[in-house]
Parts: sequence; structure tokens; C-alpha cells
Amino acid sequence: MRQQGQVMNWDPRFGLASKTLDMACAKELFKSARTKVVLLGGSTMGSAFAPNYLTTIENYAFGREEDFVSINLSESYARLSDMLARFIHEIIELRPNVAVFLVGFNEFHAMQYGGLPGDDFYWTAGVTRRVHHPMLFLLDKAIDSSELAQALLIKTGIYLSPRATRKIDLTLVDQEVDYYFRMQEYTSVLCRQYSIKCFFILQPTPLAQSNLNDRDRLLVQERLKNFPQSQEIMTRGYALLKRGRNGNRVLDASALFDGVEDAYFDVEHFTKVGNALLGKYIHDAIIQSEH
Repeated sequence: MRQQGQVMNWDPRFGLASKTLDMACAKELFKSARTKVVLLGGSTMGSAFAPNYLTTIENYAFGREEDFVSINLSESYARLSDMLARFIHEIIELRPNVAVFLVGFNEFHAMQYGGLPGDDFYWTAGVTRRVHHPMLFLLDKAIDSSELAQALLIKTGIYLSPRATRKIDLTLVDQEVDYYFRMQEYTSVLCRQYSIKCFFILQPTPLAQSNLNDRDRLLVQERLKNFPQSQEIMTRGYALLKRGRNGNRVLDASALFDGVEDAYFDVEHFTKVGNALLGKYIHDAIIQSEH
């Protein structure tokens, strides 16, 4: 697998693709172990702020297991529909035993920028403008390059940037959850068809967590400065996701960090403490499913 760095790379089949999968190499790797795992999710699953490879979620989950190999195909801001597209085009051909989807947080991100239920974040926050309104896209880029322009135009509300958050009707959260469970149902059908054990794990976030320490409260307060409805959105959305729908359920890891110090880097990403806890959670879920 090759990481493309900070450049925006777009795959015509499944959108943002900062990681290019070498299929031949991956298949060779998967010959070397009994349990072959693919990890999917957003930047959290990608361990965006891990100091080194030893503190990534996958290393904490499988680093000491000789019978496990894993490939991490997480992408920034990916929601389940993005993961499903990559699952169809690449993962099924790879034939893993296990696929782990870290879900929840990114399902509600695009809507805060005015996206419709089901919309991809990058489509909402810029790609749609570039495709349908290229001159406005160029204007957006010019404004983004000037702090003065941002202060005069965006912060005053004179100009509505696609990257500016909107006040939304909270019933949109329910529609996002409906869309999520449709995607989980489709994914689960494919998992059964191709004998892949699929785990949908609800990502921890202090925005939807009741037991917070002082530092976590500060992280939430900082988030609310720019996303004032975030806590309402996540609390409502996570409550609905935990209920499940038509037999489709998520593994609820949302309270995994209750009472744990320094597990969060911010409301979305984890420190190595959080990565270690989630890595163990993933490992244990897979092991328990085998018995």
C-alpha cells in the first residue's frame, strides 16, 4: 500500500484515495497468516496523530499476533458509504477473513456544512463547488488564502463559504441515521455472501459521552466554538445508532474511554492511550467471534 501524502487524490470509483492498494502485494501478505483483517474508517482509524507505527490502532490490535495480518485502508472523513464503495471495488477481491468498520462520527460531519443526508464530506465542502461552480471555487480558494478576506467576508456572514458551518434542523440527524443503516445492511449482505466477518464499531467521542473528565470537557468546549450544534447532533445520532435497525447493530465502543485520562487528542482523534484501548477492543471482538 502506498500513502499519497497530503495531496488530494481522487479515485473515480470511490472518491478520496490517499492510499493506493497494491493488490498483488496485499494478496501475498494475506497468504502469511490465518486471520486476514482489513481496517476501514476515517482519520481516527488511520491513527492520524499517532507518534509512530508502534502506536497505531492496528499495531495495538495485532502487533503481537503471529496469526494476524492487517491492512489499514482508512481515509480522512470517510463515512460508511465511502467505505462500502472501496469494499466493493477492492476489499472483496482481496478476500480477507475480517473487515472492521469504525463508524459514527463522520456520518454527521457533512451535514454541518449544509450537506444533504448521505453526502460525502469532501463533495460537500468543496468538490461540488469545483464541479458545478468553478468560478466560485476559485473565489473560495482566494478567500482561504487571506486572513483579512476571511475576517471581512466569512466571519461577518457576508459570504457563505462551503467550509462554513450552518445551523441545521436536527431531524436531519435522523435521516443520516436512516442512510447509515441502509449502507450497513448492504455491506452486511456482501459480507455474508463472501464469508467475511464484518464488525461495525461505534467510535468513541466525548461529544456523545456522559462521563467526562476536566480535559475532555475542555475539548468539547473548544469544539463547540466552531461547531455549536456538535454535541446535540452527536448525542442524538449516537443514541439512534445504538438502537440498531432491522437486525443491523453496531458494537458500542462509545463509552470505552469513560474514566480514562488522556485518551483523546481532540473530540475526533485519539492519543496512543486511546489507540491502545480501541486496538484491544477490536482484537478482543475478533477473538470472541471465533469461539
